[in-house]
Amino acid sequence: LFATAISWFILGVISVTSQDAVTPIRFLLTGVFAHTVYIIGALLPMNIVRKISPYEAMREGEITVNGKRILRANSIYAIAANHFLTKWKRSFLSVLAIALPSTLLAVFLYITVRMQGVMFTSLLGEYVAFEVGTFHYVAIAIALLIALLTTTEINWQNVSERQQEIGVLQAIGWRRQSIRKLILAEGLYTGVASMIFVAFVATGIVFFLYRELTGFGIVLILLASLVPILTGVIGTLIPAERASRLTPMNGIR
Repeated sequence: LFATAISWFILGVISVTSQDAVTPIRFLLTGVFAHTVYIIGALLPMNIVRKISPYEAMREGEITVNGKRILRANSIYAIAANHFLTKWKRSFLSVLAIALPSTLLAVFLYITVRMQGVMFTSLLGEYVAFEVGTFHYVAIAIALLIALLTTTEINWQNVSERQQEIGVLQAIGWRRQSIRKLILAEGLYTGVASMIFVAFVATGIVFFLYRELTGFGIVLILLASLVPILTGVIGTLIPAERASRLTPMNGIR
């Protein structure tokens, strides 16, 4: 419902600024679509929750020891990589949230600079022309903001679940700076994975549309690919600061 209210507010702002009258049907469908997206997003967690066995929960207790380790944990970055890979479902969600709008940004940037702002191609034998304007970049900025908030929320949840681990690390001598660096490294991995996704997918889309890819176009795509790294790191600043302020007592208690 909150997302629906937000979508109606944005639609109202667009209507006022562009002097484009919004019909009641369009207004209603926008809210219904926003609400439906979040309902669909709740289906998978709902199904997972239904399958949780009370016996399994009582047997494992509040703290579950995860013995999986892909890399040898001999550095901060290796420990961060292990957590990033073992929590691959959350990592994938965060990567996808950042990569999708960043891919659109890379493609639109290519069209704006290389094609003078007009995307033209043929699809199923029909000529298609599409003009990229300021509104599209505003929409991408909003999507990136949502991706930033999603990344922050996921990392905040990770820190909340790892209070025992962080408490032990501090008890054996880790400083706050090291704890902060550990969480930031996980955000960096998220950004790098998103950057790789953007570079390959955006390149594929551009080549599919125009059957060519110049060196200047590659540079534009690579520049847009830097946005996911910034988003991933910025999204972990607040969780990293929270993790660094935890004390061993938080984990022991």
